[in-house]
Amino acid sequence: MNRKILVLVTLVGIILLFNSEFVFGQSPIIGYDKVAWGASIETVKKQYPGGEVLPSGIYIQKNIGGGIDERWFYFYQEKLFKVSVGYLRMEEELGEALYNKVVSVFGKFDKHEDTSSEILFRRNFFRYYNRNLTVELEFFTFALGKDDLVNISKTNKGALAGVWRKREGVKFYYSIPSVRYYNPIVVKQIEDAQMKQQRDRIQL
Repeated sequence: MNRKILVLVTLVGIILLFNSEFVFGQSPIIGYDKVAWGASIETVKKQYPGGEVLPSGIYIQKNIGGGIDERWFYFYQEKLFKVSVGYLRMEEELGEALYNKVVSVFGKFDKHEDTSSEILFRRNFFRYYNRNLTVELEFFTFALGKDDLVNISKTNKGALAGVWRKREGVKFYYSIPSVRYYNPIVVKQIEDAQMKQQRDRIQL
């Protein structure tokens, strides 16, 4: 009798361990938003209608609203494994709000990379990882306006550096964020397959 109780308690413990997200009212994250990894393109289109399928097989959705510019859905062997979300330009404070919202859903992100230009931009790259999901959050935050960026190729870099020095303390305000969600297991399979193809092409 005691042995049966022990087995029952052990099974309950295992169930609680692997389903803690469900117990506490949260679903485990195994995909992007409304679709799980492995979903077909038809399933994705039902959840995110109005897009188009590119010749490469990528499904792209545009003019979405809510600050989102585009969504790109990637498939491997006709199964969803990656989603890339590009946002419209926004002020830096809104970029921080986006970061906080993503963190509130997935938890702590590690700061993977931080690069800056003394003249043009600041780039921050954050990564969240678990066994079935990697989320990469990237910000390009510019200190120059849109017109300046369009005409930057016509501007002498030395003169621009001089302008920068005169504008000490200028606030970064022009941010273009993007978020990438993908299944790291499938990405590794694709990378291994690509490497094998490259090895097979090598000739003596």
